[in-house]
Amino acid sequence: MRWTFFRLGLFVFSLLATSLTLAQNAPAFDEIRDARGEIRPHYRQIWPLFEGLSSARRARFRRESLEDFRGDNALSPLPRVLTAAEYDELKRGVEQRGVALRKFLEDHYSGQKTYLGTVIPEEIMRRILRRTGEDLYEGQVDPKRIFFPYGPDIIRDADGTWRVLEDNPGFIGGPGDLVQARESLLSRFPEISGALTDVDDPDAYYRGIAQLYRDEADPRGGRVVVFQVPPYADKEDVRLRTLYKNQGLEVVTPNTKSRIVSTSEGLFLETPAANDSGSLLRKRIGMLIMNGEHHWMDAGDPATHRRALLLEVDRHLAEDELSPGARAGLEAALQENDGSGYPSVATLQNALGKSEFLNEVSALKHRRIPDLIKHWREGKVQLSYTPGVDFIGDKEFNIYVEQLIRHYLKEEPILRNVETLRLAKGALPGEVARVDEKALRRVMEDRNNYVIKRVDGRGGDGIWVGPKISEKQWREAEAAVRAAPDRYLAQRYTPLSVLDDMIVDLRMISVVSPKGVFVSPTPWARGIPQAGDGKVNLSKAGVEVPVVVLQSPATACRRALGRLL
Repeated sequence: MRWTFFRLGLFVFSLLATSLTLAQNAPAFDEIRDARGEIRPHYRQIWPLFEGLSSARRARFRRESLEDFRGDNALSPLPRVLTAAEYDELKRGVEQRGVALRKFLEDHYSGQKTYLGTVIPEEIMRRILRRTGEDLYEGQVDPKRIFFPYGPDIIRDADGTWRVLEDNPGFIGGPGDLVQARESLLSRFPEISGALTDVDDPDAYYRGIAQLYRDEADPRGGRVVVFQVPPYADKEDVRLRTLYKNQGLEVVTPNTKSRIVSTSEGLFLETPAANDSGSLLRKRIGMLIMNGEHHWMDAGDPATHRRALLLEVDRHLAEDELSPGARAGLEAALQENDGSGYPSVATLQNALGKSEFLNEVSALKHRRIPDLIKHWREGKVQLSYTPGVDFIGDKEFNIYVEQLIRHYLKEEPILRNVETLRLAKGALPGEVARVDEKALRRVMEDRNNYVIKRVDGRGGDGIWVGPKISEKQWREAEAAVRAAPDRYLAQRYTPLSVLDDMIVDLRMISVVSPKGVFVSPTPWARGIPQAGDGKVNLSKAGVEVPVVVLQSPATACRRALGRLL
């Protein structure tokens, strides 16, 4: 069995979740024009300004915005504008979804697991945990201290319904771009500023989470420290560093004078004394903001160590140059062989040692804060990203989130899922998954209306968009499903909304904490030309789309009247 959980590339060109897309003549919601073809009120000032930009000016905007982002990604000069009512619906939906996910995690880690059988079949739950390697956290997570970044990817379908494609807990891309996107838009396209006078404040997100982290520090009053581990995939880390420092938070990397020290009492921030005496000052850390994955920062813990090994094996198996012998050895190591249904650490280490690649997962390379997970487990420090929550981002788990909302909150979901079919029949650990022939036949007979997706794929890998692929590619997709049916799902093909010549999605950047769900006042978005392979991904000619939220419905009406009078 293959184990995939790619989080190793920080955001832009490969990390971002992949969305469904628009076929050439498929219906889609038009963000700018209504059903009569008239410009929507909240675009009536903006659209003429954008339309007046020459092709040379638009190209210059993208080039200069790419420089602003230090080569990470370019911006669209056309912002996506949300009314207050639209944003409020999204915010309520994300809050509802985040609360339900947290209640599920509390239920799961309390051991009660009221969801088993009533919402999620046990064999499917085991399969999801087996894929992510997070079974070792059972019994180790304090349900009252669960805390994680959350960034669901959301689309608007042809009927105007908001739908969640992926839930994305943990280490996500986008949080470092909100302020820069707004600044680049206004500085490179200053004419638009007059149409954006009563809008959201992107910096409010950072003020809000800084206060939330201070309030949730454990021990109370302990320092709030950001920890970043190189190598960095792009410059978002640099932007985040500045944003956190602006909020008075300490940022520590392996290259700063300040460092994090682990003692029997917990974690401490050690800094040189201001008087240059050579002495060191230590202050207790109460909240560690993790800008990275757990196994990057402490691969010495049993759970993170095995997870790191699984990721290392999977990375090697993705290499085309791997010899047949080395590939066979690594694949054999992934077979369930230790009696619990999970690969053993010893077997994984042995296989890596015999492969053609060096084992780069050793604690000597990846262990940056010794006993980090142990201190968190013992309640000596709070983490912004609780270990053991990543599995709720699995695409197969996504199927059940609407039912979890009904189960825990007794409410109807505000944000809907995309219709999804499972292509495998349930299998317990040790059993070989079988193809659900009825489901697969349904997809193959109606292939232009389905997308096949790998449950743990990242950045566009393992996705076949029905209306966009050839007969040969469909045969490849069917063969992949038959080889590993529990690794794939089929989703109903759902055209994304369009913004001028692009298809677009949104990421609602949020934090789920014991106090509730804090949602950024400014969403983050991507866009890609309508022609393409059917995947919204910034590495495929995509751009970041600045998002602007109007602060009150009256504002849009006032501007619309101003244009008419």
